[in-house]
Amino acid sequence: MSLRLFPVLLCCLLAGACAKPPSVQTRFDRQVDFTRLRTYQWLENTPQVQLDAVADDQFDRTIRNAITYTLEEKGLTPVARNADLIVSYRTDLRQSFADQPAALGKNRESSWGFAPWRAFSRPPEGSLSIEMIDPARDRTIWQGTARTTVRSREEARARIFEAVRALLAEYPPRVR
Repeated sequence: MSLRLFPVLLCCLLAGACAKPPSVQTRFDRQVDFTRLRTYQWLENTPQVQLDAVADDQFDRTIRNAITYTLEEKGLTPVARNADLIVSYRTDLRQSFADQPAALGKNRESSWGFAPWRAFSRPPEGSLSIEMIDPARDRTIWQGTARTTVRSREEARARIFEAVRALLAEYPPRVR
């Protein structure tokens, strides 16, 4: 490898290592014995990836592969029908804006008697939600959402596996 590429590679690795891990929230039905659930199937015929209001097949394959891999690591087996669980997910990538008072200088106000406001954009936030449904009762028994700042679709794609692992670290839930 060329020595000129080393600093670039090092910067890329450090930038990835410094990325803030996703924040994760989960909730589940405390009446369910999750240790008895051994099989799952995907919720079909529903678009689950929506980025910029367009379904994205490449994101869908990447997310499904990450979820499949992680669930199989946890001992769940995918089946075509009659599963213990139905798994679905949703994604969102959005840019948000906020207002804050504009700085006019020390102890100054506008001619209206108050400081004017200005809009600023927050870093884009990506979220991934996974939902597990009991097909016998047709209701959600486990749900988790991971949120993190992402600067582009490419960064969102690169962080999918990290988000899935963080989310499913909470599955099966430990009832206290």
